[in-house]
Amino acid sequence: MGRGRKIKAASYPRLAEELRRIGAPMEDWKELFGRMVFNAMVRNDDDHCRNHAVYYRERDGAWRLSPAFDLVPSTDDTPTSLQLQLSRGSREISRASVLADYRRFGFHDSEEAQRFMDILIKRITDTFDLIRDLLPPDMVTVIALRVQANRALLMGRS
Repeated sequence: MGRGRKIKAASYPRLAEELRRIGAPMEDWKELFGRMVFNAMVRNDDDHCRNHAVYYRERDGAWRLSPAFDLVPSTDDTPTSLQLQLSRGSREISRASVLADYRRFGFHDSEEAQRFMDILIKRITDTFDLIRDLLPPDMVTVIALRVQANRALLMGRS
């Protein structure tokens, strides 16, 4: 770090701005938003900047968000916040925090962001129901409780 240079807090919205700055397409900004929603749903409190990378795709002549990796929920506790800020100044897992900086992810208005988020939440919930038999029994219990509680929380029905 440099002389007196202030370090800005790591956040999903700042990562989205970096994607924009390097010319990654808007679909990647929205993919990052989806990862934020997923991490909030499963309460992956080990989400940090090094879990997100970019690569240069020659055929597109553009930088792209790499596939997701290391997205693992904590099984020891039930975190109420994430490592990366979900919005300016907030790491708290809540609908308001997830949606606060929607424009930075390329959404035109809050309704578009809400629809996108609600579809993701339903997809995450439905997918968990499909894969639950593939998980160890203790993990099924932990994730089932989180998915149920977080669906209500993130859908604004807590």
